[in-house]
Amino acid sequence: NISKRVWLDADPGHDDAMAILLLGHTPGIQLLGISTVAGNAPLEAVTQNALDVLDAIGLQHIGVWKGQAQPLMRTVTTCAMIHGSSGLDGP
Repeated sequence: NISKRVWLDADPGHDDAMAILLLGHTPGIQLLGISTVAGNAPLEAVTQNALDVLDAIGLQHIGVWKGQAQPLMRTVTTCAMIHGSSGLDGP
């Protein structure tokens, strides 16, 4: 019984990894896909994080699409001092 269909737009670091896990395994929610944007780490890293998290939790069938590598109105600022260079490894 699917009551909610959800698309996640995220910059997968620790917090979004948990969101992917919860959305992917919550009864009544269908995670349709994930688009990634730079934030906690650069776009390539957060996109790989989304793919790795989906693989680790058995949801490889969910698609991942790259979004913007930088904000439209300012320069990109990542948080390597908090999330590490990958966005998931910490300082």
